[in-house]
Amino acid sequence: MNSAIVVAAGRGTRLGGIKKQFLEIEGKSVLRRSVEKFVEAGISDIIISTLSEDLNFVKKMFYDIKDIVFVVEGGETRQQSVINAFNACSKGGIVLIHDAARPFVKVEDINCVIGMAEKTGAAALAIKSTDTVKTVENNIIKTTLDRNKIYLVQTPQAFSKDLYRKALNEVVGDYTDDCQLIEKMGVSVTIVDGSRNNIKITTPEDLEYAKILAKI
Repeated sequence: MNSAIVVAAGRGTRLGGIKKQFLEIEGKSVLRRSVEKFVEAGISDIIISTLSEDLNFVKKMFYDIKDIVFVVEGGETRQQSVINAFNACSKGGIVLIHDAARPFVKVEDINCVIGMAEKTGAAALAIKSTDTVKTVENNIIKTTLDRNKIYLVQTPQAFSKDLYRKALNEVVGDYTDDCQLIEKMGVSVTIVDGSRNNIKITTPEDLEYAKILAKI
């Protein structure tokens, strides 16, 4: 059975302490919008990883679909939050790992990344950079990267559960991106074209744009 992990353990530091996953956009929370995308995609094993202080609140939020949505306590880091949720997943199939703060992922993109992970073992949504990207040290440009090779990785990222479990057992370190964990094993992650509307709500400006997207 395929599973989806929705990481909702953020403290909203860059939004002035406001937990973005609980913000309402057009009458519906960011977290609810994200979870519903996986329900629409036919995922019936959805695990939400959240802060201990928010466990009961989140459980009540999904009381109407509690048979397919499970809530677990997150960890001190994003990776630990994912691990806690992964340990609650059903066995076999693909695991999708998604940031709760990306409520506008397309159902068709979820299905595409699942299909690619089933073929290759590891896949992630990403969009090609349209900007020139430079590395900078102390406000001085050091190098200009080849824009044709630069992609902005999104979520969900999808992996064979067996592969992901192996990575957790073999790779040492803490990573903010699950693809890094797989890359450290020497396993390739295949890119699936995502959508520019699959934004991650991080700043007040992102929130204003999200309000526009919710009306489309």
